[in-house]
Amino acid sequence: MSSVVKSYIYGVYLAVNTPVKPGGYHRLRADPESISLVCNSISTLDSASDAFTLGERVRRGDLSLPSVEIGKLLGRAFREAFRWCEGRVFPSMIAPSLIFIFSLGYTGAESILRESNQIKQIIESLLSSSRPGDARAFLDALKSVHRTDMLDHLSSVDLTGVTLVSQGVSLSEVFRALSSKWPAFTLLDTREYAVVGLLKNMVNYKKKYRSVEASILATYLDLIANKIPSDLKHAFAEIVEMGLTSREAAKKLLELDVEVRRRGFSFNEYVEELAVLTFLGVYEGLLAS
Repeated sequence: MSSVVKSYIYGVYLAVNTPVKPGGYHRLRADPESISLVCNSISTLDSASDAFTLGERVRRGDLSLPSVEIGKLLGRAFREAFRWCEGRVFPSMIAPSLIFIFSLGYTGAESILRESNQIKQIIESLLSSSRPGDARAFLDALKSVHRTDMLDHLSSVDLTGVTLVSQGVSLSEVFRALSSKWPAFTLLDTREYAVVGLLKNMVNYKKKYRSVEASILATYLDLIANKIPSDLKHAFAEIVEMGLTSREAAKKLLELDVEVRRRGFSFNEYVEELAVLTFLGVYEGLLAS
């Protein structure tokens, strides 16, 4: 198993497990959904390995990039997760992860930050030049794993099976449409390419706090910053000033977790984005002392 795939499995686990993420999954709060998210990474191990191998084969010249059927690969991964994880599938975690895994196999990059431009070019080429068949296979996979919420959202912006074929819609356009509700897809947007800044911040947080969990938590707080109720923003800022690793900060985080949930807020979709970022962070050396 490649170090990229190992980073994927462990990164998702760390992102879900790290406490205390107000409004999101964490190990101090029993939630079957958090188990399903970890299950999604484990159950797609074979697809992740296939994605890495495909990238390597393109790099060696055994395959051309246009011949890579990325839609079918993602569909197979979704169905694996559906079969093993009691029908709960997180495409917004799986799809970006597998595409980054493919890109790392293609480039052979040892550092995402140092070779970010090359990785960006691969993602851009893979998704922008994808055939309508890839987008159609992706939609068919969403249907087969009962993610009708995603299909309904795509329909609301006129992205259906018919328009995909008639207008030649690429996967990058599909992911961009989904990103308005499932933020993990923004990590694949090569126009903004926010993944580099977020990953750089996570690595810097590790240096600042000397703690993997604190770096993951700080990244999560960055992701949800614009979603925090305005009257609680000061309380969140105070926690950051405490250093995140103190007992006082942990107590305050628990209190805020209870409060945001009491108000009906859930930021679990940002944990899916955090899972992809933590996978990339682990590969980047987040666990190194």
